[in-house]
Amino acid sequence: MNPADERGGPGAGGRPRITVVGLGGGALRALQRYRREGWAEVGLLGLDTDARDLEADRDLPGLRLGRESLRGLGCGGEPEAGRQAAVDGREEIVAALGSPDLLFLVGCLGKGFATGALPEVAALAAESGAPCVVLAATPFSFEGEQPRRRAEESLAGARRVADCLIPLPNDLLLQTVDGSDRADRLFERADLWIQRAISGVAGPLLRPGRMTVDPGTYRATLKGGESRVLFSTCRVPVGTDLAAVQRELVASPLAGAGWERARPDRLLVSVGSREPLPMSTFSEWSTGLTAFFRARESATVSLWNDPSLGGEVEVTLIARTEIGRGGREGPEERTRSPDHPVHQSKLASKRRQAAARPGARQEEFDDLLAGQERGFFRDGASEPYAGIDLDKPTYLRRGIRIRHP
Repeated sequence: MNPADERGGPGAGGRPRITVVGLGGGALRALQRYRREGWAEVGLLGLDTDARDLEADRDLPGLRLGRESLRGLGCGGEPEAGRQAAVDGREEIVAALGSPDLLFLVGCLGKGFATGALPEVAALAAESGAPCVVLAATPFSFEGEQPRRRAEESLAGARRVADCLIPLPNDLLLQTVDGSDRADRLFERADLWIQRAISGVAGPLLRPGRMTVDPGTYRATLKGGESRVLFSTCRVPVGTDLAAVQRELVASPLAGAGWERARPDRLLVSVGSREPLPMSTFSEWSTGLTAFFRARESATVSLWNDPSLGGEVEVTLIARTEIGRGGREGPEERTRSPDHPVHQSKLASKRRQAAARPGARQEEFDDLLAGQERGFFRDGASEPYAGIDLDKPTYLRRGIRIRHP
């Protein structure tokens, strides 16, 4: 049975099925808190090999993997053991996931089960066809090079199949707590940010409002070809001005690098509040946020209400950018855009003139230039950006050739 059904029957009466899957002990503790403080409509499922972690909260639906190989013990900090447990339990995982409309995977990476199992479970989630959002906490820098490298490998594997990947760096969380706080407050803060990310995405689907969305909107926003999805969320007091909201979104621990210069193809703005926002605030925020991030194709604004927000407003942004197009305007777009009047280059006309001349020899010096194009950097590794070697001199990147008289 879908774990969502065991927790209040999401999917009944036309409601979307939303499931949050926690991988490993750290994520299970986050789900235990969400079970107490989160929304009952969201289904929860814990995956682990450690029987003690799964039995810590018997009200949380769980699935123990690696029964024969690990016999109820943990992975001993070895990601490969977690990966193999997920591979061996593939059929059980697929049955437990069911047919959700939206799926979250939560894991604390660096060691053990979650690190190894996350790419495997994300691949199974992708096969379900539902939009898949991955929330992954990454190790502290003091934990050493090996956990950091393992976490990066796990993230890379999950990124290939998940629709949206949201890293939550533990080092960044250190900046969100006071130095006099207890150490366990840091992990509570991590659980809180995970809870906010889930509510920011699920709110427009589960809470009433004037401009809510359906699962199809998320499929259109998140799912596509080769693309990158950016995510950010924040909570601000009612009455906060637009500029402060924009700063909070860019500075959020959940905001990936690139928001400040992104120009997505599709943008979803989710705004939750206790009561409907005043018309002036709605107009200012919806216009200002969509203009600030400048979606190429479409921008969707969703307004929803939740009494638990009290005197705060929750603002969430989800943006998808096609990898082939990049986040910035290309030269052709700048030429077409009235906001960026740029003179047409004379390069094309010069090429046509040269080609029209009899005996024109544009490739005269190709052999001489071969191997010399990168100058001082010719012995170093080339790292192309969008297929262009940026170490080449500018005139060579544009294709200009010296004409031999």
